[in-house]
Amino acid sequence: GLTIGPRRVLGLPEAHIAEGQVMDLTWFDPEATILVESRNLRSRSKFSPLVGMSLKGQVRGTWCRGNWYRSTH
Repeated sequence: GLTIGPRRVLGLPEAHIAEGQVMDLTWFDPEATILVESRNLRSRSKFSPLVGMSLKGQVRGTWCRGNWYRSTH
């Protein structure tokens, strides 16, 4: 699977969602649409062939070790 394969490559155990477990999850909205703009790129280079394109799907936030981090876009 997409989420298990990278863990195997890195030698990490499979993750499980269960009460009392520390969670690392990403909230992805497949219906959201975003416009790629140079000012929002996090790279030092502000060039991307995607600038000006409208893309479908957006990360809304991430839970990392039980802490919530909201997407800034």
